[in-house]
Amino acid sequence: MDYRQSAKLIPILTLASCFYCLYLIPMNHLSVIAGRTSRMAFITGFSAAMNITLNIVLLPFAGIAVAAYSTLISYFALFALTTSYSGNYTGTSWTLRSKMCVGALCTVVVAMVVYTGTLPDA
Repeated sequence: MDYRQSAKLIPILTLASCFYCLYLIPMNHLSVIAGRTSRMAFITGFSAAMNITLNIVLLPFAGIAVAAYSTLISYFALFALTTSYSGNYTGTSWTLRSKMCVGALCTVVVAMVVYTGTLPDA
């Protein structure tokens, strides 16, 4: 089997993993410290349902790359919804959160561009 074709999906999945890791920061605060688990269960379930739905609907038409992109979209939604809920619950200003998110996203995107540029051609 030749796995070089799927190497182009690694940056997408890496970016998705970064959003998942960023989601864990406010999620841990909300669930462990504040004890607000019911809303977090809903947000997590919504994100999982979004991922499954996107895969079922789009996978037959666009192939395996859709699975990577749907994971990226659902993890970003998970991160964004959790961060928004955390800010509403803790009273953190949106400007501070948005600056942190944009900074983290820019760092990840630059790292992905550098990584993608070093991939050998399939």
